[in-house]
Amino acid sequence: MAEKRTKKPAATRANAANRPAPPVRVRARLQTIDDVKRELAKVYREARAKKIDTQDASRLANLLFILSRLIEGSDLEARLDALERATSKESGKWSTRH
Repeated sequence: MAEKRTKKPAATRANAANRPAPPVRVRARLQTIDDVKRELAKVYREARAKKIDTQDASRLANLLFILSRLIEGSDLEARLDALERATSKESGKWSTRH
């Protein structure tokens, strides 16, 4: 025989207090290597003060390291593109002079 499905109880004031709180959203500016460096230092200080577990700190530090490498690569790519554009403009000037 098929089992009867029970409906979820409707959200009421009585059971609303039993719901877990929504997760806290942390917004950190992580646009530059300096931003990431500051955040990494914060994670270190919180781990040393035992505000966060060292395993969590290690995971966060690893993510921050990966992010710093991505930022570094992106910055390097932008600088290389700018150099290539400048070089192509310069080589265009050379060809018109000769």
